[in-house]
Amino acid sequence: MSYPATVQQSMRAAAAWRFACMVLTVGVVVLGAVVMHSASVQRTVIVPYGRYAGNTAVKVEGHPEADAPYLRLLAMADLATLLDWQPGTIEHSLNLFLTRLSGEAYARYNLDLRNQAQKFSQLNVSEVFWPEKIEFQPPDAIKVTGRLARYTGDNSPQNTLNTSATYVIHYSETPDGVYVISALETPQ
Repeated sequence: MSYPATVQQSMRAAAAWRFACMVLTVGVVVLGAVVMHSASVQRTVIVPYGRYAGNTAVKVEGHPEADAPYLRLLAMADLATLLDWQPGTIEHSLNLFLTRLSGEAYARYNLDLRNQAQKFSQLNVSEVFWPEKIEFQPPDAIKVTGRLARYTGDNSPQNTLNTSATYVIHYSETPDGVYVISALETPQ
């Protein structure tokens, strides 16, 4: 093989390698963009413990009407943190509930809930809520009706409240795809 033919063949091989590198670079850039886009639109789903423990699935679509079964479960978990406590656990339960509030709802409910928790803790009050009926109220609310009971005392607690109560929780979706509580309607 002559020297010019060898140079020409080397030039073709170099051009082929340059082309392969450009194709690979474009592929890597496109795949990187796809990964970045997927990460930004990835939904975060908080699975209530009862659903997790039961090893069953809930389909989350991304809009409240389609996510009604999920919102029902989420409302039950949220109400459990708000309404089921003892004097020693009320602060922890309240803190868990406050993490589920939107910024506006946190500003609206934080001080009242903390004052109420401090008062109940000092008075040695326990509370429990038994849900009886759960309804989805379009577009974004869950209405839960049940029995609310409070007990005071240590060794032989006295039932100080036993009444029917209805709570309505309004949810909103954050840009991250997490449903947070935007409003809470409680019995008067």
